[in-house]
Amino acid sequence: EDQVRQASISLKEATKDGKMRHSIRLLLPIIGATELDDWPGGARQMMEAASPLISDIMSLQQDQEQPKDADGGVDADADVSIQESVVDEADGVRALFVQGRNPKDDSCAVLLPSADTLPKLQEIDAQVGAERSLVLVNTQWKRKTDFGQSFGFFGAGNKREE
Repeated sequence: EDQVRQASISLKEATKDGKMRHSIRLLLPIIGATELDDWPGGARQMMEAASPLISDIMSLQQDQEQPKDADGGVDADADVSIQESVVDEADGVRALFVQGRNPKDDSCAVLLPSADTLPKLQEIDAQVGAERSLVLVNTQWKRKTDFGQSFGFFGAGNKREE
């Protein structure tokens, strides 16, 4: 799919430029729609649609990094491992941890993060470290006020003084 290829190229170029924190928006294929609601299953249903897309993006990005075999294909010994972890079951927030051939190629994508998952995002950010990519996919916040009392993840201080 074209958006998968474009997102992969964009992430690769940004990473080459030293940018390791990314936010992308994907057009999700609608699954299980009804006449009244495109997403009757809410965020959990959206995550089911987003997960394969971001897995493809992260795998494609790893393929671009991997050594090529004699035929120009990706080396079969250079497998990419993707582990999925639940961040918030109620909101359908998941993290995909991608393990490349080299530890420096490891990355993480968080699907559908919300302002309520900010503390967990901060933990994941620390785990990933400054030298590896962290991709936020289809964030569920729209404005600063969605965060209530904390907006520190984006560099504005950890908590507002009361």
